[in-house]
Amino acid sequence: MKSKYFLFLFLFFSCTSLQANNQKIIFLSCIKQYLPQPLWEKIKAENPDTVLLIGDNIYADSGDPDVLALGYAKLNEQSILQELRSTSFVTGTWDDHDFGKNDAGREWEGKDIAQEAFLDFFQVPEDSPRRQQQGVYSSLTIGDEKQRVQIIILDTRYFRSPLNPTSYPLHYIYRYFESEDEEQDMLGDAQWQWLEEKLNEPAELRIIVSSIQFAAENHGSERWEALPKEKQRMFDLLKRTHANNVMFISGDRHSSTLMLMNPEDTGLTFPLYDFTSSSFN
Repeated sequence: MKSKYFLFLFLFFSCTSLQANNQKIIFLSCIKQYLPQPLWEKIKAENPDTVLLIGDNIYADSGDPDVLALGYAKLNEQSILQELRSTSFVTGTWDDHDFGKNDAGREWEGKDIAQEAFLDFFQVPEDSPRRQQQGVYSSLTIGDEKQRVQIIILDTRYFRSPLNPTSYPLHYIYRYFESEDEEQDMLGDAQWQWLEEKLNEPAELRIIVSSIQFAAENHGSERWEALPKEKQRMFDLLKRTHANNVMFISGDRHSSTLMLMNPEDTGLTFPLYDFTSSSFN
């Protein structure tokens, strides 16, 4: 990233604060709603401008709307979360456990029910275009002119094609090989087109939110590398749109990791970071 665009990262073990061009952004993932959540106090003390819940915001694993509603209601019992809604912009994306099924993608029959529950939790207005689209992707731009921070929030669940599973007993330690399917898909045509449009908008810094890790190559769990053609498609799109000063943030893994992809490995003109912050409890 060009040095004149300042980005400071403060790691709180299970959530992370980004200080980006005078905007303080907190992101977190993997909230077991039935367990203690003392980090809300830490988040409140940071007085953030934006709070991003970037996946597994509840553990529901169900297509039953009542189960999803109860899970979100339990999370909403956190009084500081309610306070943050009035002082900060609270938004996010989902991952598999709030999507409704472990490691699920487009084949999950409960995804539309889960989307409605998700939008209700984030208090998306009934007349919002997000209520009409398939998938929960969205974006926002914050900061003053010439210090604009664009936050692009992806949905890596609704449209994702099946992964390439390993077999017993390897599946217990390395779940997915890289897919060789020529029709593999991570985001779906509509979301890819939307993403290109967003990357063509003006911004000095871009933060791309992906619930699963983008940079990771050294584990067999869900990751962009499991759909390698789609990962390359992302590199190609970033090059085609001349989108500089880009970083990824991710969750899912129940551990915090800062990963770096060098320009010689990506074909980009800048180092690409992926910062994972997880899990909240």
